[in-house]
Amino acid sequence: ETNRRNFRTYRDLYHSVFQYIEGFYNSRRPHGSLGYLTPDEMEATFWDRQGI
Repeated sequence: ETNRRNFRTYRDLYHSVFQYIEGFYNSRRPHGSLGYLTPDEMEATFWDRQGI
């Protein structure tokens, strides 16, 4: 993420990295501890099992 852009301030860098981690990396990357499902898929499975 940081190699593709130039940042004017540390705050701009911080915000970009935070958005990448929370918006893409954590939500769309399959996790071994979740049976190789993404967190979004695992959450959907959880709520389906709850009948909500």
